Parts: sequence; C-alpha cells; structure tokens
Amino acid sequence: MDEELTSRVWSREQLERITNLDREKFMPRTPVLAALEPGQGQAIADVGAGLGWLSFPIAEQVGSRGKVFALEPSAEAVAELTRRAEEQKLAQLVAIETFAEHLPLADQSVDGVIWHTVALMMGDRRQALSESFRIVRPGGRLVVVDWKIIETPSGPPLERRVPEDLLAEEARAQGFTLKGRFDPGPVTWGLVFQR
Repeated sequence: MDEELTSRVWSREQLERITNLDREKFMPRTPVLAALEPGQGQAIADVGAGLGWLSFPIAEQVGSRGKVFALEPSAEAVAELTRRAEEQKLAQLVAIETFAEHLPLADQSVDGVIWHTVALMMGDRRQALSESFRIVRPGGRLVVVDWKIIETPSGPPLERRVPEDLLAEEARAQGFTLKGRFDPGPVTWGLVFQR
C-alpha cells in the first residue's frame, strides 16, 4: 500500500480512542440513525465504519433479513468488526476492507449510505461520492455527518475539516439531491441527500 493510502488507514488504537462511551455525549447516534431511517430488511452501507459505532445499531434496526456493509480501510478494524458480529450473532453485518473511492458493492444494491466524520480522510471525495451514488437505489439516502469548523475539545485540525456547503455542492454534482439538514450534536453538522 502506498504512503498516501497508508496515511488514511487508522490503527486499532486510534479507532478505539474515538469509539468510547464518552463519544455519545458529543456525537450522539440517535439523531444520525433518525436521519438515515434504517428499516427492517434494508441494506445499508457504513462507509468508514471504524469499529462499528454505527454499524452495530444499524444491524439491529435492519434485522436478520437486512444487511449492513461495514466498509473500512483498516484490516485490524475489519477483523474486529467480524469478530464482534459473530460474537453478537449478527450475520447481517458484513465487514469489508476497502476505501470509499472503490466500494465492492453492486450498482443500486443498498437503501442507504452513511458517512460519519470520514470526509476529511478521503483522498478523492468526488470519486467517493460517485461510488456512493452508484450503489444506492433510486430514492435511497446518503447521510453525511462531519465536523463543524469550530474550536472543539478534540477532533481534527480546523483546516482539515470539510465545510458543510462544500460537501453539499460536491454531492449535488454527483447526482444527489439535498433533502435536508439536521443537527447531529454539538460538534458536527448533518446533511441528508436522496438519489
């Protein structure tokens, strides 16, 4: 793997540091899940899934007839996601090692896609948006949550954060329609798109 790609793959230690109960205080899952609206039997792609902060609750919501594709570039995270899914008997959760720019899913194969605080890690965000558009069914959703460009107790440097309006413009250029904005918590903004 070349150096540019390697720099975009977090270690298990980094992923564990951001996946803790304190995270719920400043990045609550409830408003994100409400915006995504995963339903029984649906297929959802969690792009940049990490250690499953959202993948596991989504897997519970789609049920055994649904499918959650936890898409993550870290091999360590994929192994941990797979282990935990087996331990929790969630056969509907499938972890796949991949980058957002190359999603190994069929065209129009998912009902929804979630990007949670991953836009700044992408090497080619337009290509990643194109891939998300390709895999989501007509009428399906893309929910994007990312860091506000404000001082926060933790998080990436302000200059690396992606402006909400820029992401909206890039998504529209790939074919998505902006359906709404929502407040996912004190340090993040949220956008809901439809194909």
